[in-house]
Amino acid sequence: MGAIGKMPAIPRKYLVTLLAAGGILGIVATWYHRQHEPAAPTQPAYETLEKEIEGDSMEPLLPNGSKILLLVGFYRGKNLPERGDIVAYDYGGNRHPLIKMVRGLPGDAAEIDPIRKTLRINGEYLANSAGTPYSFTDGELRLLGLYVKGGRLPDEGYFIFGDNVRNSVDSRKFGAVSKNDFYGKFIPKP
Repeated sequence: MGAIGKMPAIPRKYLVTLLAAGGILGIVATWYHRQHEPAAPTQPAYETLEKEIEGDSMEPLLPNGSKILLLVGFYRGKNLPERGDIVAYDYGGNRHPLIKMVRGLPGDAAEIDPIRKTLRINGEYLANSAGTPYSFTDGELRLLGLYVKGGRLPDEGYFIFGDNVRNSVDSRKFGAVSKNDFYGKFIPKP
C-alpha cells in the first residue's frame, strides 16, 4: 500500500516549536478577547431615595416642603464632597440627618474676623445662595477657630452650613466634620 493513512514522522524539535507557537497564539487570543469585550454595565454603589425638606435651615435655597433626591452612600469610596454639595450629615442624637451645604474643604484657607464677626474661606466672605453674609456670635467664632490651624481647615475637615444665615444647626454649632459622617448627597428632583 502506498502512503495513504500514514503521516510522515515530524521531527521532535519541530513538534515542540509548533506546540509552543500554538500555546502563545492561544494566550494572545485570550488577551485580545478580554481587551475588546464590552464592559459590563456598572450600577451606582448607592441607593436613591426621594425626600422632602423639613424646616427652614436651607431657606432660601431649598424652602420647607421642597422635594429632593438623596443618594445614600454617595461619598463612600472615591467620591469626595465638593464645595456647594448639599449633604446629609449624620448628626448624633437626631432622628434624621441634617441637610447642609459644603462651604469649606480640607486645606482651604480660613480666616476668622472677630471685628466683623465673619468667616472668610479662600479670601471670600461666607454668604448664602442669596448673597446674604453670615454673621457669627463670639462663641461660634471661637468654636470655628478651634478647627482653623495655621489659617487652614484640617486635612479631613469640612465646614457645612445651612443656607439660612440666622437659623441653622451647622458647623457654627459643632465645628468641622468628616466626610465619613456624610450619609449621602442631595440633588434636585427632576
